[in-house]
Formats: sequence, structure tokens, C-alpha cells
Amino acid sequence: MAKPVHSDEVLKESSPEIVIINFYLNSLDTVKINEVYINVGKLRVLNGNERELREGDLVISLTDESETNTVKSIVENPLLKKVEYSNNTASGEIKSETLELQEVNFFIRTQYEFWFQKIKVERLEGNELKLLNVFPFFKPRIQ
Repeated sequence: MAKPVHSDEVLKESSPEIVIINFYLNSLDTVKINEVYINVGKLRVLNGNERELREGDLVISLTDESETNTVKSIVENPLLKKVEYSNNTASGEIKSETLELQEVNFFIRTQYEFWFQKIKVERLEGNELKLLNVFPFFKPRIQ
């Protein structure tokens, strides 16, 4: 006799998918989602975010409704842009500066999980995470 298959089991056994979320952020803490994509595939490194959080870094969490299941991505402060340049081509000296941007677009990628229902965006201020916004997650069609 065949074992009944639950819809969750079918979802888990289907092809792996990657979620790509494009965000907009400005210096007034406005966060918006520009677009969400899904493609078939598997990330080689799952959210390789092993470094310590620093002031201004973002923590983006994809969770279920109760937040018992969570996938987190750490984004280095996207409003700080590090640039390198050379003033004098003869000397070959390279200088480095950090620019503070007023607004920026950035993205994250993570492996899709069938239980994703919310996208939570927080920023580290002092020793605490400040909630910037919570968005509902709706799975888009595969592109």
C-alpha cells in the first residue's frame, strides 16, 4: 500500500530554489523591497555570515509567522561605501576612503524554504537591533 504524501513533503523534495530580494534603504531608515525573484538552484555557501555585527549593519531575517524558523543574512552597513583610487598615476599610490551614502539599493540571496512568511529588517544601533520594517513574503514565480 502506498504511503500518503503530504504537501510539505512534496515541497521539500522539489528542486532547490534561491530567493533574491532587492532592497532600497535611505539614511532616514526607510526600507523598501524593490523586487523579489526566485530561481532554481542551490547556493554554494549558505548565508556565509560568520563575522561579528558592527554598528549600522543590517540583519535580514526570513521567518515563519511565529518566528520559530528563521534564516538570517547579515549585510554590512550598506550606507557606507568603501572606495579606492589613485591621485597620482606616476607614484602608483592607492588611497582608500569610506563614503556615507544618503540612499542605496542592495540585495540578498538565500536558499528558499517553504515556510517563509515574513521578511524582517533590523539595524544594529549600540548593542541592540532596531526594527526598521517587517514585510510579508509572497513567493514569486520562478524566473
